[in-house]
Amino acid sequence: MKPWILLLLAGLLILSTQLATAKTTKQLRPPKVKPGECPKIKIPPDYFCFQDCVWDSDCDGNKKCCPVGCARHCFPPGPL
Repeated sequence: MKPWILLLLAGLLILSTQLATAKTTKQLRPPKVKPGECPKIKIPPDYFCFQDCVWDSDCDGNKKCCPVGCARHCFPPGPL
Protein backbone atom coordinates (compact mmCIF):
# COMPACT_ATOMS: atom_id res chain seq x y z
CA MET A 1 0.00 0.00 0.00
CA LYS A 2 1.26 3.49 -0.79
CA PRO A 3 2.33 5.70 2.14
CA TRP A 4 -0.08 8.52 1.26
CA ILE A 5 -3.05 6.14 1.53
CA LEU A 6 -1.96 5.09 5.03
CA LEU A 7 -1.56 8.74 5.99
CA LEU A 8 -5.03 9.55 4.63
CA LEU A 9 -6.60 6.63 6.52
CA ALA A 10 -4.83 7.64 9.74
CA GLY A 11 -6.09 11.21 9.32
CA LEU A 12 -9.67 10.04 8.78
CA LEU A 13 -9.46 7.81 11.86
CA ILE A 14 -8.21 10.69 14.01
CA LEU A 15 -10.89 13.03 12.65
CA SER A 16 -13.71 10.55 13.31
CA THR A 17 -12.45 9.98 16.86
CA GLN A 18 -12.37 13.73 17.52
CA LEU A 19 -15.91 14.21 16.16
CA ALA A 20 -17.26 11.32 18.24
CA THR A 21 -15.62 12.73 21.38
CA ALA A 22 -17.03 16.21 20.73
CA LYS A 23 -20.54 14.82 20.25
CA THR A 24 -20.33 12.75 23.45
CA THR A 25 -19.03 15.74 25.43
CA LYS A 26 -21.91 17.89 24.18
CA GLN A 27 -24.43 15.24 25.24
CA LEU A 28 -22.96 15.11 28.77
CA ARG A 29 -23.30 18.86 29.41
CA PRO A 30 -26.61 19.99 30.86
CA PRO A 31 -28.58 21.85 28.17
CA LYS A 32 -29.13 25.59 28.45
CA VAL A 33 -32.50 26.52 29.93
CA LYS A 34 -34.18 29.40 28.10
CA PRO A 35 -35.84 32.24 30.05
CA GLY A 36 -39.57 32.37 30.64
CA GLU A 37 -42.16 29.87 31.78
CA CYS A 38 -44.15 27.31 29.86
CA PRO A 39 -47.68 28.51 29.09
CA LYS A 40 -50.69 26.81 30.67
CA ILE A 41 -52.10 24.51 27.99
CA LYS A 42 -55.43 22.72 27.96
CA ILE A 43 -55.16 19.26 26.46
CA PRO A 44 -57.92 18.31 24.00
CA PRO A 45 -59.59 14.93 24.66
CA ASP A 46 -58.34 13.52 21.33
CA TYR A 47 -54.72 14.53 22.07
CA PHE A 48 -52.15 12.25 20.43
CA CYS A 49 -49.09 11.68 22.61
CA PHE A 50 -45.88 12.38 20.67
CA GLN A 51 -42.68 14.14 21.68
CA ASP A 52 -41.32 17.25 19.88
CA CYS A 53 -38.41 17.93 22.21
CA VAL A 54 -36.57 16.90 25.35
CA TRP A 55 -34.67 20.12 26.21
CA ASP A 56 -35.24 23.82 25.53
CA SER A 57 -32.22 23.67 23.22
CA ASP A 58 -34.20 21.32 20.94
CA CYS A 59 -36.61 24.20 20.19
CA ASP A 60 -36.05 27.02 17.67
CA GLY A 61 -35.51 30.62 18.75
CA ASN A 62 -36.79 31.49 22.20
CA LYS A 63 -39.30 28.62 22.36
CA LYS A 64 -39.23 26.35 25.40
CA CYS A 65 -39.72 22.59 25.63
CA CYS A 66 -42.87 22.31 27.75
CA PRO A 67 -44.70 19.30 29.19
CA VAL A 68 -48.11 18.72 27.63
CA GLY A 69 -49.95 15.67 28.90
CA CYS A 70 -47.73 12.66 28.29
CA ALA A 71 -45.29 14.45 25.94
CA ARG A 72 -43.23 17.64 25.48
CA HIS A 73 -43.63 20.29 22.77
CA CYS A 74 -42.02 23.61 21.77
CA PHE A 75 -43.97 26.76 22.73
CA PRO A 76 -43.18 30.48 22.98
CA PRO A 77 -42.52 31.29 26.65
CA GLY A 78 -45.19 32.85 28.80
CA PRO A 79 -44.54 35.80 31.15
CA LEU A 80 -42.25 35.34 34.15
